[in-house]
Amino acid sequence: MPLVYAPNAQALAGITDLLTDYSERLKRFVIFDSIKGVNPSNVTKPNPSTNAALYYPWISVKPTELSQLCLIPPGGHIAGIYARNDIERGIHKAPANQLVKGASGLEYPITDSQQDELYSKNINCIRKFDCRGNY
Repeated sequence: MPLVYAPNAQALAGITDLLTDYSERLKRFVIFDSIKGVNPSNVTKPNPSTNAALYYPWISVKPTELSQLCLIPPGGHIAGIYARNDIERGIHKAPANQLVKGASGLEYPITDSQQDELYSKNINCIRKFDCRGNY
């Protein structure tokens, strides 16, 4: 199923509704970013759809060795994970528990109980595990 990603789509009123409608009509899969700065207890998915996934939280990256860390929406990295997973493992394998390459950190660390709560709202968490990195 083809992917659609509009960076930080929730920041513009009505865009998530249009993307969800588009995905349902044309059988596309949409990647949504969470809203920057929202703490784990207040994250919500914009529209219920089996053709859309929301990822939380934003990730920290360091664009160059001389620059400071900056927060970016996770969707671009997530789309890359989907592509990498399809190539390396096949489209039958869900792209869960994959390393977010290039991520230096997360806007908010997610605990087990927070992940359980977010998962119950169909929100996909990116987590940092000291032994493995950001997933």
